[in-house]
Amino acid sequence: YPKDLGTTPRPLIVQLHGWHETCADRAAAASRDAAEQAGDWDAYAAAGQKLFSWPCAPGIRPIANERGYDYLGEELAGHGFIVVSIRANGINASSVWGDENAS
Repeated sequence: YPKDLGTTPRPLIVQLHGWHETCADRAAAASRDAAEQAGDWDAYAAAGQKLFSWPCAPGIRPIANERGYDYLGEELAGHGFIVVSIRANGINASSVWGDENAS
């Protein structure tokens, strides 16, 4: 939000990140890459499922996808906008193919 909100009403912008992996699982990412190189599409799908699960497996951190547009939010706030960025990892995890399920 702007440094000085003043008393003037401010426009609100809501940002929603795109379809991205939801879990920061390095082992699953490495497995997926190896499976792709080997052409093992079953292993590729299994590793990808770990990267797009929700909630993430115990000990695996969620990716803060809502932070991906911080640079844009800061720029817009500098021009007087209030910006909210929403984490939609749970929606992404339910979307098997892109935005089909999310929409």
